[in-house]
Amino acid sequence: MGAHTLPEDMSKANDRFGSVDDGKALTFSGDLTFSGANAHTGVETHTGAETHSGAEVFTTQPKVVTEGTAGNRGPSPLIWDDCNVLDFMINPTNGFVYFNDFIDGGYTLAAAQTVTHLNEGVCGFTGATSGSTIDTEKDEPTGALTLSSTTINEGAGINILGGVNDAAQVIFNTSSTEQVWFEARIKSLNITNAKFGIFCGFAEEGLASEGGVIGTDDILTDKDYVGFHKLAADGDTLDTVFNTASGGTSPVTIKPDAVTLEADTYIKIGFHFDGTTVTFYANGVALADTIAKTATDFPDGQEMCFYFVAMNAHGDPAESTIDWVRIAREF
Repeated sequence: MGAHTLPEDMSKANDRFGSVDDGKALTFSGDLTFSGANAHTGVETHTGAETHSGAEVFTTQPKVVTEGTAGNRGPSPLIWDDCNVLDFMINPTNGFVYFNDFIDGGYTLAAAQTVTHLNEGVCGFTGATSGSTIDTEKDEPTGALTLSSTTINEGAGINILGGVNDAAQVIFNTSSTEQVWFEARIKSLNITNAKFGIFCGFAEEGLASEGGVIGTDDILTDKDYVGFHKLAADGDTLDTVFNTASGGTSPVTIKPDAVTLEADTYIKIGFHFDGTTVTFYANGVALADTIAKTATDFPDGQEMCFYFVAMNAHGDPAESTIDWVRIAREF
């Protein structure tokens, strides 16, 4: 057959065409089979199957499902449903996406190590004595990285998209509405108070060292950051926090006790910055308190990288584990 121009609404099932060239959005409730090429300039939505023996051509990259469900191990729909991961992978001028499941090994660092490249763009550091290490979990076949410490006022941490402590690739842009997406799946071995603190989020470059993000006083240092913080003094919750270096109070707490933790139990935490506002999520559900990039002391316009850091505040064994992390930024 030759090319067909279709009406705007086409709902008949099992219609068979040759080459289709259409400039309008199409919605189908049945199955479609094509023997020729299919070219689109509009949106195509299917509830049935589509089978092609010829090429299908899009003038813009199609949006594909890039998440699991709110309750399962995978990324959460409410964070990722408007992030075109495929487009960023195919066309790096539109943005980037980073994902690490820590399944390929190489995420091991002995004690007393300064910032060191481990694998897949992940760098790590460990405390000054023999009590702090980074290890790949041996009993998690889906991959996981654990920060361990048995020495008070020591810890360990990783950074991503930050080079070997000298770069930062994530920015909340002040002059545009470029978006940022982030989610990680983490757990804390012990949620008893006064044991150890955790930071999971973004902060300025150069902080992958002892006391760089979390000080020995259990307080976040006065740097640029936005993310989730578990105070050692309040071990069963995560606060949502942000700060601009030398901007005033550090940290600025959006919501104390925003997320409740269970001992040795994974939780997914993340946020979506829609170009103007940061919305935080826990296990795929939006938290009540958001923050605008225009808020006083929000680190808008600052280059930052991802950190997952733990600081021991007691001396008892402290373990903090990350199962995966996904980060995307629109250009």
